[in-house]
Amino acid sequence: MERTVIPRNTWAKALILLAAFWLLTLLANAYSHYVDPYAKYQLYLLTFFFPLLSFGLAFWDGRQNGFHWIWFLIPIVCFTSIVFVLLNESALMFNLFMLIPAVVGSALGGWLKKRQKG
Repeated sequence: MERTVIPRNTWAKALILLAAFWLLTLLANAYSHYVDPYAKYQLYLLTFFFPLLSFGLAFWDGRQNGFHWIWFLIPIVCFTSIVFVLLNESALMFNLFMLIPAVVGSALGGWLKKRQKG
């Protein structure tokens, strides 16, 4: 049985994704609380920016390392970590909005890497 090793730069991209999720959610919560209590900046983050960020990092990783199965887990783990602390459990349905772009980005990046090689 062959052992699959996850590259270090993939873990670095996962940490970037985790830090971005936490930092942007904290900033949106603080801004909504202190400046404009009726604004729902979390909705913009959840539906547009976080999926775009997940796609971009997974695509970048796919171009460097090829497609990797870990991109099925990275966005879910990173996003779920903020759901129960900063948001509420109703935001769990947005996990698919993070997962699908990440997997597509990794697959597309891996495909482009393979195509560029040969």
